[in-house]
Amino acid sequence: MIEQLSLLSVGVGVPIESNHEIYFWVLMGLNLIFIAIAKTLNQDYISVLFNTAIINRQLLQKTQDELKLGSASSVLLTLTYFSNLSIILAYTASGTYGKTALIIAGVLIGSVLIKWLAMWFVAFVSEFRGGISEHGMNHLIYYQVGGILLTPILFLSHFFSENIYSKIILGCLIISGLLILLREIQSLGRAIKSRISPLYIILYLCTLELMPFVLVIYAFVNNYAGLN
Repeated sequence: MIEQLSLLSVGVGVPIESNHEIYFWVLMGLNLIFIAIAKTLNQDYISVLFNTAIINRQLLQKTQDELKLGSASSVLLTLTYFSNLSIILAYTASGTYGKTALIIAGVLIGSVLIKWLAMWFVAFVSEFRGGISEHGMNHLIYYQVGGILLTPILFLSHFFSENIYSKIILGCLIISGLLILLREIQSLGRAIKSRISPLYIILYLCTLELMPFVLVIYAFVNNYAGLN
């Protein structure tokens, strides 16, 4: 009996202690399946995706010739990003997952859809359709890059001790923030090259980037108790 207990306590890290852990493993399993499917459908897709994110000046060429942002690979990899982000936010807020992760994922996807509708409307009524379209492409590219980067980190980190795991979660938040910052810097550079008025850029950042982010964080922090 003692030997059995000792064997169970060695190398386990963070075990599956409750039904809350099931949500984590289901989401991680789906992420790995989605990445595998994307790789199977187009073996070069992921490498071209990272190359385009790093060398952003090739954005239009790559999206027209090699990256099909409306393809199944693009959709599946985008979903992995929101799955990972919901796990990170749920754990940061409560130290666990459960249905909260699914609720956060739904809120995130809904918020992005609203943002995309707003972007489409701005592009429709303005003369800057090209710049806004490129900004939307950058969103999809960095969503997918984030999903690919965060999935193995979260999957492997779950086997570490609680203290280390908490630090890795913080690191994942930092990675997500850096990806968003890099995306906005690259999109800003493209907007300036397209000679979009600085006033339009400032209004866009305040209304469709900064304000929604602040509101989501505020609502999440103040109303988290209602999610359970």
